[in-house]
Amino acid sequence: VTILKPQINLEVAKNGLNNWTFEKPDAQTAAQNVEQAAQKAVKSGLVDEKTAQKTAEMVKNNPESAFLAGFAAQHVSIENGTLIYVDGQSGSTTEVVLNSFNLKAPTMDSMIDVDFDALVNGQKINGTASVGSLNALLGNKPNYPVKANVSAYGVNAQVSGVLNGIMSGDIAFDLATKVYNPEGNFSAPKVNLSTQAKGNLKAVTLANLVVDVNGNVITGQVKADISGKLPFVDATLNSDKIDVATLMPQPKAAFALPAIIASAQASELLPNDKIPYEFLNYANAKALLNVKSLIVNSDLSLQNVALNASLNNGVLFISPLTTELGGGKLDMNASVNAKAQTVALKLNGANIILQKLYTPLAVQPNSSNFGFLDGGVLDLDIDLAGKGATIRQLGDS
Repeated sequence: VTILKPQINLEVAKNGLNNWTFEKPDAQTAAQNVEQAAQKAVKSGLVDEKTAQKTAEMVKNNPESAFLAGFAAQHVSIENGTLIYVDGQSGSTTEVVLNSFNLKAPTMDSMIDVDFDALVNGQKINGTASVGSLNALLGNKPNYPVKANVSAYGVNAQVSGVLNGIMSGDIAFDLATKVYNPEGNFSAPKVNLSTQAKGNLKAVTLANLVVDVNGNVITGQVKADISGKLPFVDATLNSDKIDVATLMPQPKAAFALPAIIASAQASELLPNDKIPYEFLNYANAKALLNVKSLIVNSDLSLQNVALNASLNNGVLFISPLTTELGGGKLDMNASVNAKAQTVALKLNGANIILQKLYTPLAVQPNSSNFGFLDGGVLDLDIDLAGKGATIRQLGDS
């Protein structure tokens, strides 16, 4: 079956009603319709009598699957199709141009192969997929196989694994997953991600997680409970090395120091940007992060960074963050309260040698610049608290 230049218009009115919901037949009518479709499939040579009877019996036990059982084409192709979706509630319009779509299934017991090439609001999306047979789907067979390779918005994703409970609604999955984002896409560095995604509609686990961001490799496991009002994320992550310079562009700051000193307002060093407290209300979480070497830039690095953080109902706690730097040790405890718009910080450091912490502070051979020949030992005991909607307000407080 080949369909040329179809156009589908979907619309949701301002009152929420849509133009594609139809009344479903009762169980008896659905079974009769499927019986007729199955017999037509036998006459066409698509299936044998035994398969047709088995399909009709499955629909009697599961009437909701009747619309799928009518599938009787060995090869369906769509060329130059258009789908326009108008959302009257949001005022948005989505246009999908389907350059090509091919579906192949020699019999109702055969694997179903799909390939497609489309544009969604001008963005290219294409891919291939291979899934289990239609009869396996209708019979709600366990370990329904799924394999797909999809590219969209410059990102490539590959999945391979099994699904369970599709027709019963108790959907569960176990999928080997790989994602690749090339450098520069979404103004981001190159990212390779691989994981074994397991879960259901209430909880998801990303096991054996490996994320490579421009050579900075992070491994671990992430669990998410999505059954409650707010999702709860539990992450344990590790890395041998993270080089901040490879993750983001380095800022170039030029401060007018004389003017700042004259005004005695250190807050002028701080941007007046709004602090995004609202992000703390999107989820609850706890996280453990260990990084053996954190390179801030060529002159500053931290060793054995360990972070223990939790987020609960809009309040973030870091308790503690510990690290080794400049030959000494540093530990930090902090809290951020989204509702109160407050930040508190306690920082303690011992035996930090400045010229080891920041290499330009060491005396260089044949240089007249300021530097430490010896000593330079720094101990820290800092306790700060502030309140404000912006970074500058926080600094002023």
